[in-house]
Amino acid sequence: MYEFGIGVKQDMDSAYVCLKKASDLGNVYAMGNLVGHYYRRKLYTKAADLASRVAQFHDVPLLSNETGCLPGYISKGIALGCFYYARCLHEGHGVKKEPADAQKYYSKSYQYDPDVCARLQNITQHGVI
Repeated sequence: MYEFGIGVKQDMDSAYVCLKKASDLGNVYAMGNLVGHYYRRKLYTKAADLASRVAQFHDVPLLSNETGCLPGYISKGIALGCFYYARCLHEGHGVKKEPADAQKYYSKSYQYDPDVCARLQNITQHGVI
């Protein structure tokens, strides 16, 4: 909410604090959004590091049981992490440029949540990220 100013005044510092705390508590959706926060702030090494960890998650029902998060939001978090990791690999931001691996993670993002992937692809094509 703080990140985009939804219902509150936009505040990037508060957004970071909230996303970081939720991520530290194991919320996968918050982790995916924190990756986006890092990427948009051009903190590519941090973005690539966290995104690579989020992209390794695969058992959504198990994560849902462990964290109490809804499976749909876990899938969205993994999709966010995969897309931003693919973007880092594609552009060489924070990691070595690996176009073949980037394609794999773009596809993985789509498999977890096509809508998240489409939204991120759209803003990528329009130069937002």
